[in-house]
Amino acid sequence: MKDLIYPALMVLPLLAGVTLFVIRGEAFRAIFQRAAAIIVLAASIAGAFVMYNFAPWIGPLPEWVDWLMLAFEFGLLAYAAYRAAVYRKYWVIGLIAIQAFLTGWAELYAKPIAGFVFSFHSDELSLIMILVIGVTGFAIAAYAVSYMRNFHARHPDIQDRRPFFSFLLFTFLGAMFGLVTSNSLFILNFFWELTSICSFFLIGYPRTDAAVKSAFRALGMNLAGGIVMTAAIIWIATTYRIGGLNVLISVENAALPGMKLAIGCLVLAALIKSAQFPFSSWLLGAMVAPTPVSALLHSSTMVKAGVYLILRVMPSLQGSIMAEAVALLGIFTFAMASAMAIAMRNAKRLLAYSTIANLGLIVACAGIGTSATIAAAILLIIFHSIAKSSLFLCVGSVEHIIDSRDIEAMDSLVSRVPAIAYPMVIGIGGMFLPPLGMLVSKYIVLGAFVDAHNLISPFLILLLAFGSAFNLFFWAKWLGKIISPMPGYKKAPLRVPVFEIGSIDILACIVIATTFGFPLIVRWLVSPYVSSSQLTTLINNDYWMLAFMISMLIVLPLGLMLRSNVSTWITPYLSGRNSPENGDKYVDTYGVARRADMKNYYFGAFIKEAQWQRWSTIAATLLVSLIFLGAIL
Repeated sequence: MKDLIYPALMVLPLLAGVTLFVIRGEAFRAIFQRAAAIIVLAASIAGAFVMYNFAPWIGPLPEWVDWLMLAFEFGLLAYAAYRAAVYRKYWVIGLIAIQAFLTGWAELYAKPIAGFVFSFHSDELSLIMILVIGVTGFAIAAYAVSYMRNFHARHPDIQDRRPFFSFLLFTFLGAMFGLVTSNSLFILNFFWELTSICSFFLIGYPRTDAAVKSAFRALGMNLAGGIVMTAAIIWIATTYRIGGLNVLISVENAALPGMKLAIGCLVLAALIKSAQFPFSSWLLGAMVAPTPVSALLHSSTMVKAGVYLILRVMPSLQGSIMAEAVALLGIFTFAMASAMAIAMRNAKRLLAYSTIANLGLIVACAGIGTSATIAAAILLIIFHSIAKSSLFLCVGSVEHIIDSRDIEAMDSLVSRVPAIAYPMVIGIGGMFLPPLGMLVSKYIVLGAFVDAHNLISPFLILLLAFGSAFNLFFWAKWLGKIISPMPGYKKAPLRVPVFEIGSIDILACIVIATTFGFPLIVRWLVSPYVSSSQLTTLINNDYWMLAFMISMLIVLPLGLMLRSNVSTWITPYLSGRNSPENGDKYVDTYGVARRADMKNYYFGAFIKEAQWQRWSTIAATLLVSLIFLGAIL
């Protein structure tokens, strides 16, 4: 039975996607998509728990399946080349041709030399990734049904291609299941490219000028990373006769001549996929896509593939110049992306910078490579995936209600749209309130950075402190806008279908459940994979303190829900210039009554995004060069 679990995790989403592509009846397709989302969730949970008893475990894969997957990849590459020809993106066609050639060479020439039996890999990290993908993928797929209907109602000029959208959505989930469970480097490479191609079509779904530009940028950058990755796999297979990831990541093989350079190429592809500086532009551009795409790319799938691969390969390089350069690049990305997020008023763009920042922190943890930082990175993946997917879905629904993504337009959402505001408060709390999301992990990371006792430790600690302060600043600003009671605001009509609300509420509940279940997650999933004395001490000695802090998660939204509906507004003091007709207005020096508005400060005069991006790109490029310099030395 266990031999069928991982193929089922890939095949079920693909079959669901193909079926949704064929179905043309909207009502039946909606029912089927929600049912398919539930099946994917159930399969991921069942598969993870069944395989938990066998981890670590390697299972075989029939070779004919590999040839079928290869044909599927070439088909999607051909269609991507056709779309590139339509838009005259000939440089993309060139990249596709190189990727197709290298993929064929790997299959026909490198694979027989490696003599490796294609297989899947199961350990606690892959099981954690399966659960993360299944939970967030289920919520996003269920949410997408009504959201995309409303999306096309609001944008009648955009061609309705929802069957193709659903096909891509579920194919993406199947590819991610395959990626995080692949032991074969060749199969890993297939799923890696499949996520890049699917993301291209998803980002470009609206086919507006901005969407097309962003889609080709994402495809071009990820194809470049894929080409480097495929070339490295061919080199590894033909030179060292290694075709399995479990063999590649051993310390002994990392010491082979030229192996560090090959691993550096894999790391480069992973840095591009995880949108680290200087490769972050593709993820920022992806914000033009519909909200389910943004949630899919930023939470559990596309970007997490990059940090997953880095977590796999970096322990073999622990203590090397390469590892320290990766750690510096990650913590630099964390600090700079967090700083730039302060200047963002567009909620989706703020979430994008926050995603890049937290991925940078995970990369920094992987670069240090100790048991404490690896454990912290895994916790960051779990909490970030759930909370961030919840926030993206909330922003998408809020936009349909108030017709804006501007944070300054979200005043008093708890009064205007409480059904969305409460889960939004929980999601934001999950990103920065103790002991949620990042805080416990950052505590462990800080201790590990202090204990590292190497030349880069001071820089890691300093940038972690500044980046964490920036995080606190922009999350607190947004939270303040949502919960601040403002006179004159009335409850807005809830133009959000029940299934959208349900998906958001499920994710909010999971944020709370994972927080309360933090000790169990550590004991059952994290500790068997990597033992951390800091985590053990935290769980054994400070559990009741954690329980008290965890209870704070529900105090804020519960207090908001239990507040009295009968409110007495007290006129604010406005320097003695209150308007006699209306207490929320003041009289300016010209004698004109103006409304007193409360606005956040975004440091726009100091944090200029384009300028900061330019200097960050230069600095990050130097750090990437240092990674390869370390591989050569």
